[in-house]
Amino acid sequence: MYNFRITGIEDPSWRTFFHNSDGASKGVEIKLSELPVGNRPDIKNTHIKKGYAFFFRFNSRGLNSLSGDVDRVEIKPRFYHTYDPSKGSDKRIDLYYNMGTTYLIKTGSDRDSLEIIYNKDKLGSLSLIDKFPMVAKDEIEGEWRGAYFIPSESIPIVKDKEPHIESNQLKGGYIIVEFVIEGIKNDQVVFKYVDKDIVIDKWDEEGGINAHNSEFFKGDIIIIDNRYSKRDDYKVQVDR
Repeated sequence: MYNFRITGIEDPSWRTFFHNSDGASKGVEIKLSELPVGNRPDIKNTHIKKGYAFFFRFNSRGLNSLSGDVDRVEIKPRFYHTYDPSKGSDKRIDLYYNMGTTYLIKTGSDRDSLEIIYNKDKLGSLSLIDKFPMVAKDEIEGEWRGAYFIPSESIPIVKDKEPHIESNQLKGGYIIVEFVIEGIKNDQVVFKYVDKDIVIDKWDEEGGINAHNSEFFKGDIIIIDNRYSKRDDYKVQVDR
């Protein structure tokens, strides 16, 4: 697997970065060496708000079997909280969310029923993406496409703590989404983008930690502003 990149962000603050004024795509991609996606100096208020999806692609060699689950890719999102968006965090959290009149649903729990859908394809859940659409270029090469978001009413909770206790609910700050990316063949993990068992893994090879992001950790994909959500944008439009 190689060439992981961000190909689009739904948040309106990023519209002109990826699209022309007529809505046509510019073909711009954010490479792994530029991750995590945060606030860009050339665009104001660009930390993504809760509820907006981002889109990504990556390529593979030798994972092209289309028969059942013989070949597949799994992405397991993990969540961290920080009050300083210029630095990574090892403060892992549990992510809960409200949906309608159902409150404090823990991602990955039996109550978590939200699905990640991309171009009508069901990719998986908030805690596991494992049903990617793959475009085979030939018998060896393939391109995988996906999307991810956290709900508008996401609530970061101190890990393994009771979510109903207000002091365990982390207010403000930012949520960092990490991706654990693995390639699986015949039910065996054959590839890890971040592999602690080797000196230089694929994340390193693609320039993952550099002067741009030296304060972050391998696998950090995106920084989401915990103070605002997609619903805030909707309220602004309604109030005008």
